[in-house]
Amino acid sequence: MKTKIKTITLYIFSLFFTTSISAQSLQWTFLAHPDSLQVNGLAFSKDGKFLLSGTDCHPSHIRLFNLENGLMQWNYTVGDAFMCQMGVGFSADNKYFASVEEMGNILLFDYNTNAATIRDTIYMGTQYAFSLCFSPNNQK
Repeated sequence: MKTKIKTITLYIFSLFFTTSISAQSLQWTFLAHPDSLQVNGLAFSKDGKFLLSGTDCHPSHIRLFNLENGLMQWNYTVGDAFMCQMGVGFSADNKYFASVEEMGNILLFDYNTNAATIRDTIYMGTQYAFSLCFSPNNQK
């Protein structure tokens, strides 16, 4: 039993030590959530120009940040009918993005125009969804 405890302690120490040495000094100066609640999902657009975030509940938000200037480009407050946004993702062609809430509903947004608009809400018939992704051919 003592061997396992030493191994776990050494492993935790090595993770901390490695993380401390390789940590970056960059700091995001914008709030990802207005009430400082947690961000549950992040995704980079395929072209690397945008960052999408899905936040914890009450209120839950889906936000799009422009990485070239660091500013929030778009903010969608999710209504009370939905819970925390757990996962977010961009389609391979950057025309769509989506967020999945913890009770299994997917909110699909059309990003073909300057302002994203909700296109569909997809009920998956499950609970506790935590992530999503688009198929490489954008069909699913």
